[in-house]
Amino acid sequence: MALSKRQRQTFFISIFLAGTVALIVLVIYLMTGKQAYKLYQNDRVGISIKYPSNWKVIENPEGGAVVVFLSPKENALDAFFENVSIVVQDLPPGKAITLQEYSNKAVEQLTVTLKKTVEVVERSPATLDGRAAYRFVWKEMGAANNPLAVKMTHEWVIKNNRAYQVTFGALLSRHDKYLGIVNTMLSSFTIK
Repeated sequence: MALSKRQRQTFFISIFLAGTVALIVLVIYLMTGKQAYKLYQNDRVGISIKYPSNWKVIENPEGGAVVVFLSPKENALDAFFENVSIVVQDLPPGKAITLQEYSNKAVEQLTVTLKKTVEVVERSPATLDGRAAYRFVWKEMGAANNPLAVKMTHEWVIKNNRAYQVTFGALLSRHDKYLGIVNTMLSSFTIK
């Protein structure tokens, strides 16, 4: 039984569309990939977080962080490691500090320390470990003219008179590329 010209065209268009959809699905799968994660736990400060299995873990680095996770180099010329760090800060005893008070002070300290070299991108409520948290995002001024400009995302929460701050730092040009990974890390962060 021979197909009419119209039936053949419809058949080939259907095959083409099915092939195109399959190709798009394959490309999306290959681009997003399945990132394997490991669990980091620190019983001393009572935290855990999932991190990409190919990232380097540095515990107790200089600068007061409990841990820093470093991305692998993207190529031989890569000079900046995208990173996620966790700082746990004991708050003054005897006075309960609210998230808003802590956030105001932390943002003030960051902006004073960084002076007028940064542009605030976002200041907003967030959720960390299922609790009300705060998000502060900034990038370097003049970033369009600087290929090594950075963008930093800080999220913090208060529990048991301690502030827990998770910070993501990346080159501005690569910041958004890592957001899926960082959001997975943030959503896995727990405090005991």
